[in-house]
Amino acid sequence: MKTSLIPEDAVNPAILGYVISFKRSSCTDNNYIKCYLKGESSFCHVIRGVHQGHTYEVQVAAYNIAGEGKHSLPKLGKIYEVSMISLRYAIILNQK
Repeated sequence: MKTSLIPEDAVNPAILGYVISFKRSSCTDNNYIKCYLKGESSFCHVIRGVHQGHTYEVQVAAYNIAGEGKHSLPKLGKIYEVSMISLRYAIILNQK
């Protein structure tokens, strides 16, 4: 995913973290659930509360003292079981 790292109206403020927004793709409303990752520099994050077999729209943006930057275009991802032992699930994003 590509995202604008700094809001257009801000002048060189430091990035404080990132926000991951997601919702089921079958939802007709535009209410995304947001996860704020303060100070994160990782390219990986586990989103809790998703359900296997469902497809989700996921987008990401950076934020700073001026607010959130532009969100990336939504990517579709389907939930797959990652580990039979731990019963963890992951959203696998299509790279197309």
